[in-house]
Amino acid sequence: MYRTVTLPLTIFLVFWLAACGSGAGHHNTAASSALASGNGFLYVSDSTQNDIFGFRIDNFSGTLTAVAGSPFPATGGAPGRLAVDHTQRFLFGLSASPAALAGYLIDGQVGTLTASGSVPVDTDPHSLATHPSANFVYVLSGNAVTGFSFDSNGLLTALPNSRQVVSAPATQGIAIDSTGTLLFITLQSGLSAYQIGTDGSLTLLTLPNLNAGLSPIHLATDPVANLIFSVGNTDASQGGLFGWAFNGGVGLNVGFTPAPGTPVAADTTPVWVTVVPSGAFVYVAAGANGNGQILGYSLSAAGQPVPVGGSFPVTPNPAQLVVDPSGSFLYSMNVALPGAPPVSASSNFSGFLIGQAGALTAVSVSAANIASPGGMAISRK
Repeated sequence: MYRTVTLPLTIFLVFWLAACGSGAGHHNTAASSALASGNGFLYVSDSTQNDIFGFRIDNFSGTLTAVAGSPFPATGGAPGRLAVDHTQRFLFGLSASPAALAGYLIDGQVGTLTASGSVPVDTDPHSLATHPSANFVYVLSGNAVTGFSFDSNGLLTALPNSRQVVSAPATQGIAIDSTGTLLFITLQSGLSAYQIGTDGSLTLLTLPNLNAGLSPIHLATDPVANLIFSVGNTDASQGGLFGWAFNGGVGLNVGFTPAPGTPVAADTTPVWVTVVPSGAFVYVAAGANGNGQILGYSLSAAGQPVPVGGSFPVTPNPAQLVVDPSGSFLYSMNVALPGAPPVSASSNFSGFLIGQAGALTAVSVSAANIASPGGMAISRK
């Protein structure tokens, strides 16, 4: 009698569990196996409190848990943009007052940060980029791009022949291609490219790729294809995602070739663009006045961005996106702008699972209240 009752119940439970875990999509995958491996940490700077907050990323769900000891004191004042080096051992951050580049050693097990020193940079630093395979980090300021090396302890040193005065005011974009041989920056008048030497030095290849409709704000390189993506305005009322191939050359308007089918519409005020590590999807942060959204695009074999169905709302105003190196999670830093609606909004973060087709599914992100977030970066090792 005991076996007669128990066997059907066991079979029922097996089928019930299989039905609960057999559906498509990240939610069901997360219920049975991790979406990412190793230890992942999200770091966020707070320019008001002069701190850097650290959060452990759950490999199953993408949710965040504060790292023990967080927040960590930032070197210098008003910390801004952050970046992680290619070894995932160091976090680098810009500070505005004084203008400096600071380094922090990341404990790969628990995520704590230990300051490793800083160096001065040009006034009004905008953004930074780390080299994909060498110990170099580059800083874009209001009037120059400068390179620095760092040793095994994270100690920073200015690179000889790496400081280049830009020919027009820089905006927010700096990116390095996957081979580590080309550095791109956005200027008010277009894009410029630099050759990166084996010693980290920079050589100007092109003056701004002039395009009256471009007005680039930010850019990202495709880690797989020879493509650069930038966001800006196609006209006074429409934002766009622009794609470029860079084929070398020296001089004005040389080397940049528009990617097929670009630009594509990207709301009215796109401010950030990022490409997933596989090169399969591009995401754009756009919107203002409390009507923020993230736009997703899949890339065709020819590199043409194709919109992923629908947009993914965030509130109030998305200012930066960062993708986990695993390619499974995307986070948006949403900033409340002074005097902009909704007036009751506060800065916050949004987290998403990235689906196989590029669609985003929101995950619960309960992070500490960071009054003035200045930058985000992820380390995974």
